[in-house]
Amino acid sequence: MKNYINYHSHSSISNLSTPDSTISNKDRTLRAIELGQSVVSYVEHGSAISFLEGIPLSQEYNIKPLLGSEVYFVVNRFEKIELMPILFY
Repeated sequence: MKNYINYHSHSSISNLSTPDSTISNKDRTLRAIELGQSVVSYVEHGSAISFLEGIPLSQEYNIKPLLGSEVYFVVNRFEKIELMPILFY
């Protein structure tokens, strides 16, 4: 798995908005190293909170950080559009 990079990886911090993961940033960093990966991603929903932990962790363990934020673009955030019937019609 040395050439594999997980570009979309959430931590337990994402549970504040959307429960996507239960792993801590430190455990995720150590697991990437254990698998021989040279990059670990720190991506959360609409925030950069993982960067605060991820950058020092990646420096401490000598692994490259891939920083990201999952965001959604809308025309009007107050207008709710029902997409499910459109997607499956």
